[in-house]
Amino acid sequence: DLTYDIKRVRFDFQNGETMDFKPGQFIQIKVPGWETVRAYSIASNPKNNNYVELMIRQVYKGEATTFVHKALQEADIIDVDGPFGDFYLQEESKRDIICIAGGSGMAPIKSILEYLKDRGMQRKVKFFFGARTQKDLFLTEELNQLAKDYPNFEYIPALSHADDDETWTGARG
Repeated sequence: DLTYDIKRVRFDFQNGETMDFKPGQFIQIKVPGWETVRAYSIASNPKNNNYVELMIRQVYKGEATTFVHKALQEADIIDVDGPFGDFYLQEESKRDIICIAGGSGMAPIKSILEYLKDRGMQRKVKFFFGARTQKDLFLTEELNQLAKDYPNFEYIPALSHADDDETWTGARG
């Protein structure tokens, strides 16, 4: 559990299979016993192509998210397909990067940041992460450490409902 409503899920590929993907892309998972197929952004580093990590938020009455949060067990076999998507790191660019996400939308940004970290993060990157309250923040220590290790990276969490939170000193709005 990353928060009360977001889980980090890791799918290991079987029999030596791998999946090559670009940081920012997504996969689709099929819910066993249903015809439901849902897309989720990959949160893991592309260098680890023998598994994918996802960040999945519980959606009210969502078949796939309810399955993941309530029924999925370690060692279950799940069908995945992908990778898909045109939202990925443009490696040939030297331009600064601004990332904006909230909740489980952090997943593709995390993949991009881990990839950039492995390459020494020469490009300037600002990551604005929106959450309602402090209980909705996650991976804060990891992102703050990344900002300390790489002066080109800045992590800016902002709370939209921090009015009653006297301990919050960060960005609001």
